[in-house]
Amino acid sequence: MSTDGRLTRALSTRDLAVYYLSSLVGVGVLVVPGIALSKAGPASLLAWVILSVASLPIAVTFARFSARYPSAGGVSFLVRQAFGWRPGTAIGLFLLFLNLSTNPILGLAAAATWSRCSAGRGRRRCSWAGSR
Repeated sequence: MSTDGRLTRALSTRDLAVYYLSSLVGVGVLVVPGIALSKAGPASLLAWVILSVASLPIAVTFARFSARYPSAGGVSFLVRQAFGWRPGTAIGLFLLFLNLSTNPILGLAAAATWSRCSAGRGRRRCSWAGSR
């Protein structure tokens, strides 16, 4: 907030990088850790650290683009700025289709995992608890 009590419209590169990383993790954080733990054991923690470090340059790049070109268009706006209207629109429509098709699937996968965990069917436990 500013000194006069109004909200200011300011996001730093760090803020945008954290936002990107949190959106990258998404619903997968409910399912993937249990799968990784069951497959790789304690080494899965190292894999998460490596993934986080490897994702950081991408997050910083998108954060800097977003700070330099503030637009609600996201990636399609950046493509439009670099390559023109037609590729930017194509990318925008592709991302729209991708989100409309994958988000419900991810939600259903998370709900199925949660219901399996809360119902306690047989010997199955929560996948994020590392059961085999």
